[in-house]
Amino acid sequence: MPGVGGVFVARGFVTVTRTAGLPWAGLRPKVIAALSGVLERAGRVPAQATARVDAPEASGGVDLEAEIRGVLDRHVRPGVARDGGDIVFERFDVGTGVLWIRMRGACGGCPSARLTLKGGVQRIVQHYVPEVAGVEEVADETSAVVSVGERLKAWAARHDHRSGPPARTTFSHQGRPISTERL
Repeated sequence: MPGVGGVFVARGFVTVTRTAGLPWAGLRPKVIAALSGVLERAGRVPAQATARVDAPEASGGVDLEAEIRGVLDRHVRPGVARDGGDIVFERFDVGTGVLWIRMRGACGGCPSARLTLKGGVQRIVQHYVPEVAGVEEVADETSAVVSVGERLKAWAARHDHRSGPPARTTFSHQGRPISTERL
């Protein structure tokens, strides 16, 4: 779609990035209509889509990875999601104490990503899990996909199952709900 520089689809939200030079006011109705069409064609959200993909394996005793994932889920991801991004646990190196994460969506291309990573994510995780010596980013290969249409089609194909609860479409901008009545 002309004017759209990127689309990021995550559990619970979609982030659309516009290209420079085009006003958001003219692009917004077209983007909402396109997303609504894709979501309506997808029909229902599959039951497995609501399951946590990155859940750690249960183990006896304290699981450091589970503790780190919990901190990310409770204290980091909600704030990052409000800005249109997501942070995903990749791995934790017990020997070095380095936590490797993947930044997606708006966070993946944001000029402030390094500051967010070190000043925010690392500080929060170290506060709750002192065993974490540092936090580093793993590059996201999915950013190589260029076509917005291809991303939307791939998302629709993954979610085009007719089982589970009906999809509920809501739109928000900077964490606040927006109305689609003006369309």
